[in-house]
Amino acid sequence: MIELEKFQEHLNTIKREDWERLFARLPEIEKANSFGREVASQQNDDGTFSFPYWDNSFIVDDICSIINELQLSPSFDWNSWKEGRLILESKDFDFTILDTFTLCKFFTTIIRANRFMDGYLVFNFENGNVFKIISAIKKNQTYNFNI
Repeated sequence: MIELEKFQEHLNTIKREDWERLFARLPEIEKANSFGREVASQQNDDGTFSFPYWDNSFIVDDICSIINELQLSPSFDWNSWKEGRLILESKDFDFTILDTFTLCKFFTTIIRANRFMDGYLVFNFENGNVFKIISAIKKNQTYNFNI
């Protein structure tokens, strides 16, 4: 993860074709019927029980891989970012008013929060937040490439 202070510099180095790898997944998100499923607790051979967990769909894992490869989730204190949390909880927030730098902070917030609240990643795909974030980044980057 790239430190927040160096993140804008990193964003400026990402090539159009690399952004397109992420944007090309938007139609797949739109037509997906499911983004994951909860796997119930199961008894193991030794008599212990596994914890229930969320099994992400291919599109969720694929997008997370692209975000990771392009290093689109900056390192920062995401847990203290109250404004970001409120935006993610809002049903009608217009992500297109935000810059790419801020939009990428949501990737960090969603992915990291999922480690503590299993299923949070799937929830943000299901409620449309991830689609809206990627679409807003696409709008910003399209504008940047046309200058």
